[in-house]
Amino acid sequence: MLAAGCGDSDEPEADGASASGSASEPDATTEPPETTPPSTSTAASSGAFPVTLEQAIGPVTIEAEPTTVVTVDLWSLDFLDELDIAPVAAYTFGPAPGWLAAELDGLEVSPLTGPLPFEEIAAAGPDLIVDSSGFFTVSDPDAGSTLSAIAPLLSPPDDALSDGWRERFLHIAAAVGRVDEASSIIAATDDVLASIAAEFPELAGAAVTFARWNEVEATIDIVVDESDFTRRFLNEELGLTTPPDQQAAFDDGAGEALGGTLNVSVEQAELVGATADAVVMFTTGSPEALLDDPVWSSLDVVTEDRVVYVGLDGVFAVRTPSPKAIDHLVSDVLPPLAAAVSGAGASSAGNGDADGAGGGTVVDVGAAAGATLITNFASFSPDFFELATGDGPVTVFLPDDGALAAAQATDFGAALQADLTLLDEVLRYHAVADVALTAEDVIAAGEIGTLLGEPITVTVDGDSVVLNDGQATVAMADLAADNGIAHLIDGVLIPPSRAAEFTG
Repeated sequence: MLAAGCGDSDEPEADGASASGSASEPDATTEPPETTPPSTSTAASSGAFPVTLEQAIGPVTIEAEPTTVVTVDLWSLDFLDELDIAPVAAYTFGPAPGWLAAELDGLEVSPLTGPLPFEEIAAAGPDLIVDSSGFFTVSDPDAGSTLSAIAPLLSPPDDALSDGWRERFLHIAAAVGRVDEASSIIAATDDVLASIAAEFPELAGAAVTFARWNEVEATIDIVVDESDFTRRFLNEELGLTTPPDQQAAFDDGAGEALGGTLNVSVEQAELVGATADAVVMFTTGSPEALLDDPVWSSLDVVTEDRVVYVGLDGVFAVRTPSPKAIDHLVSDVLPPLAAAVSGAGASSAGNGDADGAGGGTVVDVGAAAGATLITNFASFSPDFFELATGDGPVTVFLPDDGALAAAQATDFGAALQADLTLLDEVLRYHAVADVALTAEDVIAAGEIGTLLGEPITVTVDGDSVVLNDGQATVAMADLAADNGIAHLIDGVLIPPSRAAEFTG
């Protein structure tokens, strides 16, 4: 549980590291990773200050125990939560994973839709800024320099792409004087990891694909090489192996390689499962959208039920692991994966957290499907927010992140950021109250009344459902939520009463 203030010195909850899985003695043949941070002084381990820490962007000195921490990524929030430390301000892209979302209740988290608000961060008076992912501090040196001028800045200890979760956790713990607590939590989590071999013997050495389906681009991102931390975590921590044809393709430069990831077209989907025992596939919406693709649905690995479909929690747990994330893997992802590898079929033991990707409000399912940016604006329109997060029924048309990014480069996008009245009107124009309309309903209606009171026109052009004569088309339909239906669209709709200002 995140504490009320980051100066709180209470001990962490005893079960904070291993809420699921049974602890056991580590396998005698496997040495657990080193849990003493190489860049941390002895003083930091005992909670003494000042402390100087070596890290990727250069050393940082923290003069006294931090009491006003600001975080700029979800991974940092996760690690601080393990230590019962609540930041005074937090900035994130997209929604938090399930195990962290409940802990953020009462903490003001600011969703990011662009550059960090440096003046706002400075006004919070931080004595420590934390970016465990390195997104701002390493990939954007200018942003890192600006943050460093505000307060001591913590970045990945050695390398943003390859640093392990223990190193990042201990780096934060050293900065706040909690290394002993973090080491105890890590030891408990190592017991959980050590129990995997006994609990899931089918996984030992299994060749498992970890990939993400991008429905809009019809491409698949496959995590292949151990230069990427995710693949190292899968292989070294979970005992899996990289399918050999994927490694060979990566080494040969096939597809489009970025870091340790291989991006391939759907026509190359055979590479996902040809030499894999099983596949963990992250889909931003319902798995049915991927299963509708004829190439994918014909693969042996699919027809033999050897694919575990996961939502946001599953991908967070693998890409940004933490003690609670590892608990999630053990309880929700590894059982169906072991069943898939053994030949029993992934669905025989559940199928990961894919069902969770479709749960929650229309705002939640929209964010899970790729509309994180527009949902971040929801609170700027109280009427839209109340409708979209209430009991429903409601229908929303949510521009995906690509559509909103494209709009922000136009005069209309600039006006949206400068004119909160316009933003409120646009948000209300994307919602329909008191009814959950399927794509079939939308097409049949031809014209949809909105919360703003102005209509959306609907036409069909071949296989495309076109809104407002081409302002947008429906990119992903019928995302079922607890309170209604969301449809992802590839453009931002302009209310007719404002159209003359922004259209020629």
